[in-house]
Amino acid sequence: MLDEAYLATKRPDGEMQKKSFSPSSFGYGHGNCPRYWYLAFSGANFIDDNDAQAVANMQYGTEAHARLQKLISTFPEYRAEEVEILNDYPPIRGFADLVMDYDVDVIGEIKTAKQEVWDQRQVTMSSSANHLLQLLMYMHIKEFD
Repeated sequence: MLDEAYLATKRPDGEMQKKSFSPSSFGYGHGNCPRYWYLAFSGANFIDDNDAQAVANMQYGTEAHARLQKLISTFPEYRAEEVEILNDYPPIRGFADLVMDYDVDVIGEIKTAKQEVWDQRQVTMSSSANHLLQLLMYMHIKEFD
């Protein structure tokens, strides 16, 4: 019953046409595929094939993101949240999670991960390539150093 309930919350399948690139898709999964982008901008029938566990994990990530964003908003360095990022050509639209003031404005992205993934990132002091690409795209468009 829980699986059915999670699956009922998915976006409906159907014909869609993208109007802009999404930086959160750059460098990850289908975002690496030029054919995907061609079809997405031309219009295609999209099918959400996520299973119930994937839907639950995404919802958990969204809830954790909201909790972290609320907590971060109490920091003295906090300046803004959910900053829309727009670029005309190529058409890019996204939302940076926050802006902090550390002598200069700094764009931030909140990402959630399993504990073992976090531990590895912390040991290597590195991000995933697609998360770094997303952040660099936001910085480029907003002309942040």
